[in-house]
Amino acid sequence: MLLLVVAVVIALPTLDSRIMRQLDPRSVSILNTIAHNISSSADRYSNIPLQVLITPKEAQTKHFYLVRMNGDIISSSKASKAIRRFILQSEEFPQPKVKQYKNWLMTGPIPIKLRGEKFQLYAAQQLPAEHNIWLINVLDRPFLLLFITMFVSMPLCASLAWHISKPLQKLQRTASEITDGNLDAVVPATQRQDEIGELARSLRTMMFSIREHISLQHRLLSDISH
Repeated sequence: MLLLVVAVVIALPTLDSRIMRQLDPRSVSILNTIAHNISSSADRYSNIPLQVLITPKEAQTKHFYLVRMNGDIISSSKASKAIRRFILQSEEFPQPKVKQYKNWLMTGPIPIKLRGEKFQLYAAQQLPAEHNIWLINVLDRPFLLLFITMFVSMPLCASLAWHISKPLQKLQRTASEITDGNLDAVVPATQRQDEIGELARSLRTMMFSIREHISLQHRLLSDISH
């Protein structure tokens, strides 16, 4: 269980949605469909500017960006520093990527050809304010992460300590009984398959050896007296 806690703590940073990662196939398929629809609209309405064609109905929560081969960005709204940085970073990878910045999820690029010109399509969508907020707060506050780890691991450590110390205490009492001459004492934990079990079996073997040695001495004394 303790190893599980350690594994979770180590794995937490990999769950951070702010780290750029490969876009899942379902989302890639959705973006490809959007790109196809934009391409069809551009061919059908050749007199409408591209920045108008890529303006979604939910313009407050969704944005699309077309990036020319020379790096120029076409959009219905000004591209933020975050999306510009994402565009620059994603150019290094052949596959579409996804990254979260605050409460915005950025995806792309998807290759698209509009009116004979090649573009890269990017999308940004606003997320609910509570999306992943707990995980981000934890990852951004190392002391909070340390506190949670200690809070979870302390009961587990206490349980582990009790699990180890309880049979050791019983073995200690049994060893004291053997030292006091009780060679019929019941040695606990002999069925365990760990180090405590090995210690218990060694103690039992020692007790049997002492008992056999004393029995042999008694027989020798009995033979001498006769």
